[in-house]
Amino acid sequence: MSDHSEGHILRQHCPGRTFIETGTCFGRTVEYVLKLGATEVRSVEGHEERYRYCVEKFANDPRVNLWCGHSKDCLQAMIADLEEQLVFFLDAHPSGPDSYGDDRIGKEQEEDKIFGQHFVIIEELKIIAEHPIKNHTIIIDDQHEQAETIHQIYKNLLLEINPHYSFEFVRKNAKNIGPTIAGCLVAEVRT
Repeated sequence: MSDHSEGHILRQHCPGRTFIETGTCFGRTVEYVLKLGATEVRSVEGHEERYRYCVEKFANDPRVNLWCGHSKDCLQAMIADLEEQLVFFLDAHPSGPDSYGDDRIGKEQEEDKIFGQHFVIIEELKIIAEHPIKNHTIIIDDQHEQAETIHQIYKNLLLEINPHYSFEFVRKNAKNIGPTIAGCLVAEVRT
């Protein structure tokens, strides 16, 4: 199995669990977690062409359910019927050219602000907070090690859900270029 830049994180959390992903892209993470033993994957992609590509790619796999739209509009419906501890992989924020919403980042119009990374993650965490299960594993992708102020905002929201959450910044297996180190902020309740 070819490795994934977050493979070491996903291997630890996905086997035998339902995986909820925001930001399907081309379905690489969906494929990866299924190979790791995730029992079901639910994922949302805002870019309609990528969504259609993934619908075709996973058409014969009943473990995969896909949504098309902004995660803030789809996430609640994706998890409404699930009454178990889930693994969330929050990756719907724009991450470069051609990613959903990237062309609207930095615009002055109010309606374009919904695509900013911080806005997307805050909205996703608010939806997760409304779910009746309060000990999900939450992996926030594409974070930077030095972004401690932003991480603290996410941590505070998660601690409102469950004061027993513990946090770890886990570096990606990819080569990092520049002054920041890319990785994931992982929140889990350890028993």
